This record gives sequence, C-alpha cells and structure tokens, in this order.
Amino acid sequence: MVLAHLPLVVLYFYANLKGNPGLDSLAVAVAWAYLVVFFVVVPTGIPISIEVVTVFLAWLLIVFAGVEARNVEDVQGDGRMGNETLAGWLGPTGTLALELALKLAGVAIFWGLGGSRVALLAVFYMLLVRGSRSLTERKRYTQRNQKI
Repeated sequence: MVLAHLPLVVLYFYANLKGNPGLDSLAVAVAWAYLVVFFVVVPTGIPISIEVVTVFLAWLLIVFAGVEARNVEDVQGDGRMGNETLAGWLGPTGTLALELALKLAGVAIFWGLGGSRVALLAVFYMLLVRGSRSLTERKRYTQRNQKI
C-alpha cells in the first residue's frame, strides 16, 4: 500500500524541481508511468521483470515528451517566474523534435515488446490525449472571447 503513494512523494518535491530544466517533467513522467504500471502489476500479480521495467520506461518517455511539449506554451510565464525549462532552452522547434523522438521511441519499445497492436494502442492513447487537449483549448478560447 505504501508503494501506491510514491507518486505523491514525487509530486511533493515537484515545486523544488521546477527550477531545474527537465527534472520537473521527469518527476511528473515518473509519477504517471509508475501509476500506469503499478495499477496493472499489483492487481494481476505480474512479477516485476525486464518486460515490466521496459513498459515503465516506454511510458516514461511518452509522458515526459508530452509534459515538455506543454511547457512550450508557458515559456514566457516560466521566464517571468525565473524558472528555466527544457522547452525554453530548445525552443518550439527543438521541443517538437524532442517530443516526436521520445514518443516514437516509446512506441517502438511497445512494438518490440508486443507487436503492432500494442504499439497502436499507445498511438491511440496519444491521439486521445491530443484530442482532449484540443477540446480543452477550444473551450478556454471560447470562454475568453465570451468575456470580452
């Protein structure tokens, strides 16, 4: 049961990591990847193996890429707060390249472990997240314009 709370410990230290480019995103990625793997491994009784660790690493790459991609939108705000980010260092084009490379690496790992169907599930997940993000942004845009 204690292990289920590990992501909360990681996120507790998140504020202190905010000034270290990449470490804040890594903390979020570790927490999410851990939750995804933990809540499959524990109820099913799957033993920790190289495959389980590899799945964790694949999710870590995918989530880290997604978090850094979101950081591009807040580079100016982070700069005003004195927080350096990896996205600030790389710029939008470099961050997009990093995002694509890491997500492709994650999908390739899933493909290697489970074949094309497993890799397609990871791609489907990323498309769902992208679609949800698009809907959220559209709603925010609509709400801002209605206030004017």
